[in-house]
Amino acid sequence: MEILPSEIFNKDYLELHNELNKEREIDSILTEDFCRLVNKRKVIPLIKRYRKSKHISQYNLSLRMGISRNVINNLEYGRGKINVVLLKAMMNVMDMTIDQLLNEIGMC
Repeated sequence: MEILPSEIFNKDYLELHNELNKEREIDSILTEDFCRLVNKRKVIPLIKRYRKSKHISQYNLSLRMGISRNVINNLEYGRGKINVVLLKAMMNVMDMTIDQLLNEIGMC
């Protein structure tokens, strides 16, 4: 006789557990080594396109992403570096899954 997790744990716990597993999957993919391989030329247009489609400034986007406006500015001018915090913030603000992000930046 097999006991299902839903018979032991409540719905809130199972949702939290699933979210934690998704976060672990993202963390296993978005490493610093991965970020060094990401082509900035794919990320910059994605950020610009999103920002312009929402008619928001670099400052407002940076507030939503929880990063400095200088990070956005430097990226848009080709001077910034891609890092884990930036990619996670993009996923969160743009409401993207890890698969969508990888597809958009040409890494899948």
